[in-house]
Amino acid sequence: CVCQLISVFQISWIRRRDFHVLTSSMFTYTNDERFQVLHPEGSDDWTLQIKYVQERDNGTYECQCTTESTAETAILFTPMGCMRDPEAGNIDSIAGKFSQNTRCLKIFHKIETMGESIYFYKWILSHFVNLNIVIPEAFILGSDEHHVDVGSIINLVCIIEKSPTPPQYVFWYHNNRMINYDTTRGSVTVQTDPGPTQSRLTIRQAVETDTGNYTCSASNTKPASIFVFVTEGKYKQRISYKANFLNQYNPIAIVPAVS
Repeated sequence: CVCQLISVFQISWIRRRDFHVLTSSMFTYTNDERFQVLHPEGSDDWTLQIKYVQERDNGTYECQCTTESTAETAILFTPMGCMRDPEAGNIDSIAGKFSQNTRCLKIFHKIETMGESIYFYKWILSHFVNLNIVIPEAFILGSDEHHVDVGSIINLVCIIEKSPTPPQYVFWYHNNRMINYDTTRGSVTVQTDPGPTQSRLTIRQAVETDTGNYTCSASNTKPASIFVFVTEGKYKQRISYKANFLNQYNPIAIVPAVS
């Protein structure tokens, strides 16, 4: 936010969702330590910094620049964004909304003192910023169920989309056990390729105990799951097996690490 004012009365960042004043000048008015204002000395820039952004940070933020003056000095202390014709000094017809992202209001009040009327002007220049939080998504190719025969190969592919940076890790789980580095069987391999991130789980010579819930969990996404059947029986037997299996195990809930 740029506030080009000769005399600044107050500069604030406001979250429009709940009209919470997050910062005023260099002070922070929230218990959320992720928020702070950055203002290089001598500059006109006032930057609201949000660390470790979350989905709930999505929305509109307002930078409000406020200054106050008397009628005699109003033209000197008018925010640059409010001056349509500064050379003419036409300040009486400036109040209003100029664009979708900028609004300028002029408020004045009169004080009677020593038989004279003194007019005070308050300018409020607002800049609006829409913050759109992109949530990375993970999904496993195919339907919710995957059927393979005993002795065949299980191939599962997990795709990570809408991620501004590649995830720090992608872990695969069979039920509640992480299997990226499974040494009990030499037939389990995991290959992860960047941009867009794609992780492939391969299990050779599948056995019936490989049946279960498989979860792909990346560092910056919600996990994605698929149920795999490894049987030699008919489809009805697989459905019955799944019902019995789900009574014993629940899909794991993994909280992605904050990077």
